[in-house]
Amino acid sequence: MIMSLALVIGFIFAAAFVAKRMPFGLGARGNTGALKVVAALPLGPKERLLLVQAKGEELLIAVSPAGVFNVGAQAAAGTPPSALRAAEPAPTFVLRDEP
Repeated sequence: MIMSLALVIGFIFAAAFVAKRMPFGLGARGNTGALKVVAALPLGPKERLLLVQAKGEELLIAVSPAGVFNVGAQAAAGTPPSALRAAEPAPTFVLRDEP
């Protein structure tokens, strides 16, 4: 009797483990709302690029342990480019020779 109870409890934990790791499992996030991840590109163990669609715009977002950064924005297919808001000026980097 104790052996069968342990077997049933083990099966429940195994099913929960598999359900969390499957893309269609109970822990899966839906991409059906106003915010949709179109593509993801892993750059390292903790860094990745995400192409996110939000309100007719496609945003390229860099995610790393240092933070989340907007790399660029583009109008999604079927949206006129004038619908994009004014982009912020790109940062300029200056290299200095320091001894």
